[in-house]
Amino acid sequence: MRRVLNDPWPLIIFIIALSIRLFYLSEIKDHPFFTNPQLDSRHYDDWAWGIAQGNWIGGDKAYWASPFYAYFLAIIYRIFGHDYLIVRLIQMFLGSATWVVTYWIGRELFSKRVGIIAALIGVFYSYSIFLDGELLKNSLAAFTTTLAIYAAMKAKDKDYLISWIISGILLGITALNQPNVLLFIPLFAIWGFNWSRRKSRYMLSVCLFVLGNVLVMSPVTIRNYIVEKDIVLITYNGGIQYLRCTHFQVRF
Repeated sequence: MRRVLNDPWPLIIFIIALSIRLFYLSEIKDHPFFTNPQLDSRHYDDWAWGIAQGNWIGGDKAYWASPFYAYFLAIIYRIFGHDYLIVRLIQMFLGSATWVVTYWIGRELFSKRVGIIAALIGVFYSYSIFLDGELLKNSLAAFTTTLAIYAAMKAKDKDYLISWIISGILLGITALNQPNVLLFIPLFAIWGFNWSRRKSRYMLSVCLFVLGNVLVMSPVTIRNYIVEKDIVLITYNGGIQYLRCTHFQVRF
């Protein structure tokens, strides 16, 4: 309670964000697509329901799409049943928490005012509100990415070793949901050098960060090799997605 009184902004940000998202939820609950997912949402919904029914290996091929969100949905379906409302409520809760973490990051890197402004921009960002109400992976990716950044920031504190391995685990989880986030690994390594002035401490920090990534991603890579007899780090659709994006850029 004392911590809340000293700085009420995390609670204020969370309440505002969640209130807006719940209002949006009340507006879309009667839409035909609310209980009838389409396109990517339909793919993840069918995949997750199959996992929840007992197919925990997730099929007999290497993952074509990012697996984390499908398993996230599967756990919810397993606990609460095939309930789209519960999924959206959980996502909106996590989506609201994302902007609280954003506030903490802005406050520690710059100032309290910067943290408030950054968080409120996210709270009212229409696309964020939309994604929190859809059966899509993007909302979770924002949440785990901000947590990974915040954990890396805490590495300057006393328990820096624990912070770095937690940050690596969180970024690994994000990669299982949004593989292109792996491009941020070198940036995290550079950031580690900024906090770790001694060479030995810096190398240990980077190794722990990479270890956190490996601990999370290696089971997926091993699973892909077992079912496909091919080394697929997470998914095999990167080239297809690139060509698709290039195709649309040429057309439009």
